Amino acid sequence: MNGVSRQEGADYFDDLVEDQGGILDSKGLRDYEGVSTSIKKEGMEVRMNCRHCNRTRNVVLEWPELIQIASNSQGRAPILPQGWRFSKNNNSAYISLPCAGCGNVEGFSLHTTPEEAGKDVQKGLTAGFVNPQQVQQIQQQVAAAQRGGR
Repeated sequence: MNGVSRQEGADYFDDLVEDQGGILDSKGLRDYEGVSTSIKKEGMEVRMNCRHCNRTRNVVLEWPELIQIASNSQGRAPILPQGWRFSKNNNSAYISLPCAGCGNVEGFSLHTTPEEAGKDVQKGLTAGFVNPQQVQQIQQQVAAAQRGGR
């Protein structure tokens, strides 16, 4: 690729992430995987296509999940919602979901960084979908867990 040798684990798609939109709102993902997002009462709805069969699925990242991801401090082990994992290469939390169409176990892989999740939570607060007390409570729980006081 352009005469440059690849390194295992390196992120060669960082140019797909736009300055303002973040991972889930990049032009590359909109074009390649049909990804679009919208803020709903339940959370951030992500509409995307399966990477294998192209079937469309709507997934809601619920507010408590986004708040928890956003509450992680840099330089500490991430405290993530159940089913989520952390990619050190992309500095993002992600969850892989199966496709009901083709059965592929990772047909839908959703990534978000703590910063992006924080921006989404702010949108939810502004829209009145997120309770500020809930944000504070989850932030305190994550901070305590990161200090080792689970």
